[in-house]
Amino acid sequence: MPGPDLGLFRAEAATRLVGTLALVATIVVYAMALEALRRTEDPAGDDDRRVWYLGYTRDFTNTLGVVLFWLSHYLLGFPLHLALAAGSAIALVAYLLDYAIARGLNLKRRPSVLVAVMLFVTLPTLILPHRVCNGLGRLIAALFG
Repeated sequence: MPGPDLGLFRAEAATRLVGTLALVATIVVYAMALEALRRTEDPAGDDDRRVWYLGYTRDFTNTLGVVLFWLSHYLLGFPLHLALAAGSAIALVAYLLDYAIARGLNLKRRPSVLVAVMLFVTLPTLILPHRVCNGLGRLIAALFG
């Protein structure tokens, strides 16, 4: 059964199901990876005592998060360029929320809170993909036009 027409191609129902599962798995894995990074950081923030590879690990984790969010949006049926824009934006929002939850709110069970909030944030890409694609397309056209 053909899925919604999102611009460059149609997403079939099976592909959208795989994309939805990939998006949920990406949110969970990214939240767990960010939590593992937070646990290795020194709470005092002393850069001299920090492990030398922590910055590289954080960079790799964020890059992997962007790629996984990009691929999951592509599997959801987004055109490639809009999937990259959506994936990058979602990864940035997830990182900023993780920072706010860890540093600002100082909550326990941070990965669970981040997963719940990110599932809520990504609902429009699952429920209203046409509007998200149209909005991203207009934003990209206005910015780079």
